[in-house]
Amino acid sequence: MTIKKRTRAVEQVDKKKPKSATEEAPKVGITKRPQITVLIADDHSVVREGLVSLITRKQTMTVVGEGSNGREAVDLWKKHRPDVTLLDLRMPELDGVGAIKEIRSGTRKHVSLS
Repeated sequence: MTIKKRTRAVEQVDKKKPKSATEEAPKVGITKRPQITVLIADDHSVVREGLVSLITRKQTMTVVGEGSNGREAVDLWKKHRPDVTLLDLRMPELDGVGAIKEIRSGTRKHVSLS
């Protein structure tokens, strides 16, 4: 058998080979899980940085804001409306309890919190 005949024989066999499952599957867009948004408020930067580091390791979570006092926490919450808010209870300007009260007062028309 000559080289030309072998090449043609290989080409014909390649045409007859079934395609793998990945080649046959239609290309469908990968659906991405929705991110869980997190807001962090603490007056200690080391604590904030540590929490951000832990949270960003998870592919399903993202930090949307960081505040160093209660006033910033309330403003950031109103801006981003995160799924989860981590608040230090003792912070300057407005403590965590005061921040919670302000956040809740702004949402009373949407959610019954009693």
